[in-house]
Amino acid sequence: MKQLLKGNLRYFKRTNSLFIAAFVLIFSVTPIALYSIANLSHSIHADIVQHSRGSYDLLVRPPEAITTLEEEIGMVPENYIGGGQGGISLNQWKSIKNNIHTEIAAPIASLGYFTGLNTTLGVLPSPKVPSVYEVEYVTSDGVNEYTTDTYRQIFMHSAERGLPLVTQVEMLSYIHPLHALFPLPITYNLLVGIDPEEEEKLTGIDFASIQFGKEAEGIIRKNTAGHEKLKDAQIVPVLQLRDDTISLEAKVSSGELAYSPQEIQKLVEEHGLDEQQLIDFENPGTRKLFERLLRSPVTNEFSHDLSLLGYLQPFNAEAKGLVVMEDGEVEDMDTYSDTTSYASSVNWNSSTKYYKAGPVPYKRTSDGLQVTQVGTEHGVPIYRSLEEKGTTITSDDQTADSLSILTDPVGYYETGKTKERLAASPLGIYQLEPVTYKETDGVMKTLTPTYTPGSFVTAPAEGVTNIESSRLVKGDTPIDAIRVKVADITDYTPSAAQKIEDVANEIRGMGLHVDVIAGSSLQTLDVDVEGLGVVQESWTSLGASGKIVNQWNATTLVLAIMFAIVAFLFLMNRIRLWSGERQQSVQLLKLLGWTSKDIRKLYMKEMNRLLMIVVAVSSVFIITFIYANEVSFRLAVYQVLIVVVLVLLIIGFTCGQVQRLLHNPENTKKGRKVTRSRSLVVRNILYYRKSITATFIQLIIVSSLASFVYLSLNESVMQTNATVLGKYVNAEIGNWNKLLLAATYIMAFITLLENMSRMLQERSQELESLKQIGWKFKDIQRTFLKELSIWTGTSVVCGSVLSGLLFATFYPITGTNALFLLLTSVALFSLIIAQCYILVNYRIRKIMP
Repeated sequence: MKQLLKGNLRYFKRTNSLFIAAFVLIFSVTPIALYSIANLSHSIHADIVQHSRGSYDLLVRPPEAITTLEEEIGMVPENYIGGGQGGISLNQWKSIKNNIHTEIAAPIASLGYFTGLNTTLGVLPSPKVPSVYEVEYVTSDGVNEYTTDTYRQIFMHSAERGLPLVTQVEMLSYIHPLHALFPLPITYNLLVGIDPEEEEKLTGIDFASIQFGKEAEGIIRKNTAGHEKLKDAQIVPVLQLRDDTISLEAKVSSGELAYSPQEIQKLVEEHGLDEQQLIDFENPGTRKLFERLLRSPVTNEFSHDLSLLGYLQPFNAEAKGLVVMEDGEVEDMDTYSDTTSYASSVNWNSSTKYYKAGPVPYKRTSDGLQVTQVGTEHGVPIYRSLEEKGTTITSDDQTADSLSILTDPVGYYETGKTKERLAASPLGIYQLEPVTYKETDGVMKTLTPTYTPGSFVTAPAEGVTNIESSRLVKGDTPIDAIRVKVADITDYTPSAAQKIEDVANEIRGMGLHVDVIAGSSLQTLDVDVEGLGVVQESWTSLGASGKIVNQWNATTLVLAIMFAIVAFLFLMNRIRLWSGERQQSVQLLKLLGWTSKDIRKLYMKEMNRLLMIVVAVSSVFIITFIYANEVSFRLAVYQVLIVVVLVLLIIGFTCGQVQRLLHNPENTKKGRKVTRSRSLVVRNILYYRKSITATFIQLIIVSSLASFVYLSLNESVMQTNATVLGKYVNAEIGNWNKLLLAATYIMAFITLLENMSRMLQERSQELESLKQIGWKFKDIQRTFLKELSIWTGTSVVCGSVLSGLLFATFYPITGTNALFLLLTSVALFSLIIAQCYILVNYRIRKIMP
């Protein structure tokens, strides 16, 4: 038996070599596939545990603050305090803060848009002869520019001979006989109330200067003491954001009038004006003279277009003025005044006037989110409803409450640079994600808030005060949101998630709405904004980590099932081919008197020898793979398990195949009934249907999996890529899934190739008969290719339909997906036909050289 065993191994050298190569492939790829699936799942869960928790866990808001849109899409806007209507009392906040399971409870109250100190812009050179000066202020939303204020003044005399001519009330505080001075624009800035201690725990920023009862004093508190109109005003201390930039440009121009002082004096007399009337900006004669001089030709003109980004702070706590130098550079007025006598003006007239702004009115349509323009303010589009509160100090429309609130800038706070966050825990008031707009040429622009209230882009908290002062503006329930961090949690594990949910339910029992922010991530949404176009804005996708895990669990399961099916078909097909090649040998041994037991023993020993070689080679490959790719030795454990399972499976299936050969000799096969049909191709298909069936089914499985698995994998990546956390998880997964997919396709292709080759080999006698009756090469080729095209095409179509049905069950079908299904079917069919063409030609040429 030993000699015969050796003889079999030598005699079937070619097929045994192919057998060993095929099984080395499956013994090597299967443990790697199992390891990649386990590693994929482990990597996803590890990333979720490590990165799903941000700076806080729960977002608590009053129920009436929740919009229908939030409930429909399961997302929270990054600026969730935009409405600023309040609804949570200080007592409710303190109850949450004092809970033993609460580590941080940081409240926010949106108070509205306030201004601070208004100062001066000086323009050099100062006038020496009759001249016209003009300053135009421009703000931008990042896409469009808007002119908000234009100021002009006309110097009619030589230096030191009277005040300039103006026609705007805002200019009265700035007219000077020697210098061209203009008001800097009044900027309105978002002011929010916080608890300094809790906010510092959450952000690490020091807010001690506004601690209730220990507030620092600013310029306004120091200079308004004893002011009759402000005796009942409540002063609100404000820390302003130092690293914020106000979107502001100034267009400065000047020119000398083509008139002498004497000629101008004649014009004054022509208009019937005296010195006293010239300073009356409401006098019709003064206005006519002003307009005439403004239209007059000028000489020695100059102009500067200046960006004032970084020069002005939101509430201007230091009362900083600016000077435009002759070369167009901008200099701090205090610095310039240290060496040169120069005038300036500081006022807080508008510090008692503010605006309350509503939320952005998002609308959900079939095309996505849309925002329409509400109106304009100072020529700038506004996208929120505005309610004016209070009045200016000098206003004639004052009431008992109109001067009740006065902001007092006492210093600055800094937030530092924004870092990309995988978990979404939006602070709601600073370090907001940028809103972007894509130009038609592909250039991305970052949108900015205008310095007027009501812009689409939410401004950060340009000023903060203490939560107790918020009651002065909003009453007994000033808090819009509370950000809660649950105590004694380090990572976002299942037990941590349960504890967070328990605390959330406890707070819900107080009648408040709670969103679980832990496990959420930022997602970019397209918003069609009137006047701007489609912009990209970040929202918080609730439960993003759970969606990512579920999505990838489903995808991993699909990959595992696909690989298992293809690997099983590959394995069984290889053993069937091995046993089919030994069919004649089995019959010969039976004729020589061998018992079934001895024949079975011979072929099982042959299989065992082959498996020993396969295990040895695949083990060397796995060990080399481990060292070359620096992967875990868990892969070796997986290989041991796979070897045991596969060897048992192969031995069992081999026994079954040998037993079939022993009891179903080839010469006992019954003749097949030929189906009557006019078409020879159809008769052949029906006659060989039993041998075609196995390959036909395999083709259906392969064609359905080929597109379904790729589409589902791609759809999983697309859906999870919607969030920042999902993008990170997908990047960390690496190429394991692609390796698994490639291995599966290779095994499926080899299986189909072997089956086609075996089918044609079994029909060699038919080819010989066709040759003997006079068929030519092209006739035989055409007939066989037609036959193969019909049933392989049918199987591919069936598989593609099945793939489409499976995909539609789990994912939405799009035009792109449908096109991919069609192209995959065409590509697979073309590949099969090309393979058939080569094999058919090879077989025909063997009998017709």
